[in-house]
Amino acid sequence: MIAGTAAARKNAPAPDADAFIAALGAILADDQLEPAFRAQAITMPSESEIARLIGRDIDPSAIHDARTALTKRIAMKLGTALEQTYDDMRQKGPYAPTPDQIGRRQLRGSALAYLTRRGKADDIERATRHFQTAQSLTDEIAGLGVLSEVKGPARQAALDRFYDRWKDDHLVIDHWFAFQAISSLPGTLAAVKKLLKHPLMSLQNPNKARTLIGVFAGNAVNFNRADGAGYTFVAELILEIDRFNPQVASRLLTSFRSFRTLEPGRRKLARAALETIAKAKPLSPDVFEIVTRMLGDN
Repeated sequence: MIAGTAAARKNAPAPDADAFIAALGAILADDQLEPAFRAQAITMPSESEIARLIGRDIDPSAIHDARTALTKRIAMKLGTALEQTYDDMRQKGPYAPTPDQIGRRQLRGSALAYLTRRGKADDIERATRHFQTAQSLTDEIAGLGVLSEVKGPARQAALDRFYDRWKDDHLVIDHWFAFQAISSLPGTLAAVKKLLKHPLMSLQNPNKARTLIGVFAGNAVNFNRADGAGYTFVAELILEIDRFNPQVASRLLTSFRSFRTLEPGRRKLARAALETIAKAKPLSPDVFEIVTRMLGDN
């Protein structure tokens, strides 16, 4: 992934990954391994984890492009095995929170996520069926998570269905907010701004603020937009929340803690957002202490 990110920054061909993909295929096909282990072993590292490994001069867009491309290559190469795994891990009998069933659901969800990345109509239909026929909330949430990264009507249909079903459960509906906030799709910032006005959203509620704004601030692609709009948006909300809940505001502020590791353009824009916060008055002691420490650290 590190080599792939470097190639993506130069618009160069991605490095060969056949041996890596073959190793994943061997793990996937090994029935002697527990399903939960196989699910973890074939899961790609997150974009944030890759960024931490790179360590400096980080380009989140390049990481995203490289990870997305490799994920799709894995799905294309291992498509038949992934389809077989998805079918084999189908739940048999009634739902039970046993280690075996949990592992099988995890592995099935991992296979579904890879297959959906191929972007074929059949794959989108499979994800939609998975979501609509889920026998447990875990499976339903897994299906929504997969579809939330898909462009097109299937995504909105899934979001609408989930909302209609769970709008009266304020804990479950947090997943609905979170999947929209963490999406890597281009319209995510605009969607989050719109969700701020949703009747079930209140920045006065710490859990809701963390679910929407905190999750967006962890969105490697859209928080770290090259134009700095993600930084400006979160900074403005930190100042707003600081007026009535400094603890939540200071917690959100920590989303900027690694700004010095970014490539120069994003680093400059993130610093500008932090400086805007530092100059604001009044400012709680909580936020003032953290932001001045961030700007003062060498």
